[in-house]
Amino acid sequence: MIDLLGDGAMLSRRALGVGGAALALAPAFSAVGSTPAKRGGAPDPLDGVELYRHVLDYCGFGEHRSGSVVDARTSQWIFDRLQAAGFSTKFDSERFRFFDLKACSVTLGNAVMRAYPEWYPTATGPVPVGAPLALLETGGQYDSLRGKIWVTFSGDASSDKGGIEPFTRTAIDAAGKAGALAAIVVVRSLSGALVGRNAVDLVQSQTPWCSIPFVGVGGRDEAALVAAAKRGDPASVLLYGDDVPDHVGRNVVGRIGSGRDLIVVTTPHSGMFRCGGERGAGVALFLGMAEWLGRRTPKARYLFCSTYGHEIKGRGVTLFERTTLPPKEAVKCWLHFGSGSGVWRFERGEGTLKRSSPHGGTGNFLASERFLPTIQSAFANIPDIRPTSRKTGDLAPFLDRGYVGFGPSGSNIFTHTDADGPEQTAPEILEPLARDFAAALELIETF
Repeated sequence: MIDLLGDGAMLSRRALGVGGAALALAPAFSAVGSTPAKRGGAPDPLDGVELYRHVLDYCGFGEHRSGSVVDARTSQWIFDRLQAAGFSTKFDSERFRFFDLKACSVTLGNAVMRAYPEWYPTATGPVPVGAPLALLETGGQYDSLRGKIWVTFSGDASSDKGGIEPFTRTAIDAAGKAGALAAIVVVRSLSGALVGRNAVDLVQSQTPWCSIPFVGVGGRDEAALVAAAKRGDPASVLLYGDDVPDHVGRNVVGRIGSGRDLIVVTTPHSGMFRCGGERGAGVALFLGMAEWLGRRTPKARYLFCSTYGHEIKGRGVTLFERTTLPPKEAVKCWLHFGSGSGVWRFERGEGTLKRSSPHGGTGNFLASERFLPTIQSAFANIPDIRPTSRKTGDLAPFLDRGYVGFGPSGSNIFTHTDADGPEQTAPEILEPLARDFAAALELIETF
């Protein structure tokens, strides 16, 4: 059982007021493209409720798989928001092999379990693969799986570089070559929700590599599957979609300001599911910074970019680097809103998961040595944020190459799952972060 509003959620009187407003707004503003209400003029772009509207809109589009219709609508929405804020805005595009996932499920008797494929999928086509379920005992031979659907297990491999364990990938491919018809991997995680995993490498992000259809289900379905596999019950696996060899992926690029110095601001906008905490919080902060800059006269030039392709080995970041990112000597600072830029934390209780109330709402906060004192000063009023020069997250490889910058990254237990909705963040998390990011940028402009 997950207690989303457990004893750990200790909010201030003001935060409760803002949070209540957001909850009241959620039904009215969950529709895609909703227009923020104006209170005595244009809304404050750093207000927590306004930022949370962005999260609701982002999640309202649906599931953000790279190259999907939802991904295209999301990038157009970001494009329009940047343009409305006064940015000179364009798309950067590239062609890639795209699998347009239509359906992915496991059917056991009358129960249909939601599933997610390992990428790049080996599809079943519109007709599911049906066969008895089977387990493989320790030391068992793959030949024993001939004509069956193998049920096996994995830990949560959704974090870091993503992808399921190499041993499991190799084993399932070998089982298929030995005659297994499909494989179901139960991905165990604290939440029990369905976990989606990143493509393992560039080749596997564009080419079917497994000899059989290979899907994951959440830990919530483990007991039923294991019991059925022990009995040898029949089941079916459906992994259906369109293979599009020459599809378009898009980054959104915007520019504003003038002057000698250049500040870069980036965030990914793609992911496996609705990604309310994983991506929505970062997108909201990204748009909040853009709209805040549009209200003032920046003392520097700004380059904003939201990237597609996060879950297929960061293709959009590679595109950004190839087409848009200036050399390190030309970049004064790089702010990156990574995964989980402002999310609730959860603590394990007795049989429950209780939501805690972080002041910072982010796991890791990286800052180059050059900016560390500035960032520590700007975020001093948020006790849970402890900027460090320890290199972690999406920005770390670029800092290794000589760029300088800062930004948050992290996750909660719902990251990369189908339970990652807008409730994973909140106005009372987003607003203090946004105001301190704005203060940090003002300091860096004059650094």
